[in-house]
Amino acid sequence: MSGSFSNYISEWYGVRLYPSASGVAGAVSALQNRRCPFLSDALGAPAACIKSPNSAGVCTITTTRNGLKDWIVCPYRALERQIVNEVTRRIFADHRERVPLFPVVQLRDEARRTEILDRACGEPVYVFFQDKLGGEINVSGSDVTPELSFDITIMECGSDGDWLVVHRYGIFEVQTMDFHGSYRHAVRAIEAALDLHESDFEHQIQRNQEWLGRKIEGPNLANVFKRTIYQLILKFELAGKDRCAGVVLGLPEAVWESWAPHFGGLDWAERAVDTTGDSWIMVIAPDRYPTSGYAKLEIRKELRMRAQTLIHQAFKVVPERLDSAVLPRVFDNLVRRTRKFYSNTKPAG
Repeated sequence: MSGSFSNYISEWYGVRLYPSASGVAGAVSALQNRRCPFLSDALGAPAACIKSPNSAGVCTITTTRNGLKDWIVCPYRALERQIVNEVTRRIFADHRERVPLFPVVQLRDEARRTEILDRACGEPVYVFFQDKLGGEINVSGSDVTPELSFDITIMECGSDGDWLVVHRYGIFEVQTMDFHGSYRHAVRAIEAALDLHESDFEHQIQRNQEWLGRKIEGPNLANVFKRTIYQLILKFELAGKDRCAGVVLGLPEAVWESWAPHFGGLDWAERAVDTTGDSWIMVIAPDRYPTSGYAKLEIRKELRMRAQTLIHQAFKVVPERLDSAVLPRVFDNLVRRTRKFYSNTKPAG
């Protein structure tokens, strides 16, 4: 393996390739069909990956600097049924192990409409909207309020004869990571390997893992927090109000760890967990060494967290630490660097 690479495509069409490609053999036909297993599972029918050719099939990137970190880069990765099931159970306090959960596009089918209405006679059923599954739910902006959109919006439904009755809704937001540059070169290398080495694809990938990292640049760490925190606080404030039953933020574990300095470290989170409220952070991560080619997402942490707690940590605790620890160093640095140009420089007083 070339030492020049530090970022690798680790999940491709839902199949784990890095750091180990063991178990890929049974998934080769699915890879050749370019199916998205997560959209397919949600729809109950085969669905192709809808990403552009340059990023086709790329679910997760693993970085190796400072230890292995898995960065989910595709929002459809979180459509894994067990994750959406757990989010739904949490938001609506539904204690069934498996809840009846359907993408709204399935309401187009008469037989499925009948099934949903029949099941909704006794206990709630849940119907959800998502970008490629009925479209995102958007709230238009105004002169005094910003535009909002929700990644996955889940409705709690009952029935009244032939009527589907919507009671409440919940919001599931998923934070993915942006990477600098393009995945084009690595994607082309993997596609070529699959075409040329169909019968030996697993072993070829294992022996030539540099293919998975060709010209992939690093994660955009500076951007991921600042472009998310304001929207997150707004949406957490919606939880429990009007007919919004709750809000869950799904944070990949690597993103959660990258957020630590903005909240004053990770240790605050366990102490700051709220005992009430209707908003949660779920820290998720894919299984790094699945027994088959497909890796399940695991919930590593589940933190009940109010918007006010996030605001306090990010905009009060951290600035106070900056005041006492960082600002004096800024001034000292200014004086020291100015001396490179004019040696007779000193601080006032």
